[in-house]
Amino acid sequence: MVENQRQADAAAQVRTALVSGSSIERAVGVVMAQQKCDRATALSALREIAARRGVAFAKVAAEIAATAE
Repeated sequence: MVENQRQADAAAQVRTALVSGSSIERAVGVVMAQQKCDRATALSALREIAARRGVAFAKVAAEIAATAE
């Protein structure tokens, strides 16, 4: 029973990471297109926004990615 719960938790973490990763990539693309910059600059901009707002990087990325949908 405990092992099943651990496996379910691990699977949920993997799903979350995949969704978060795709949001980050979409957000990077949005920033690259808007600011006409490279990937490294876009990532830096996203990190700066997250730090300035005091929120998680993934949350900022998800918000920006949602603007492209």
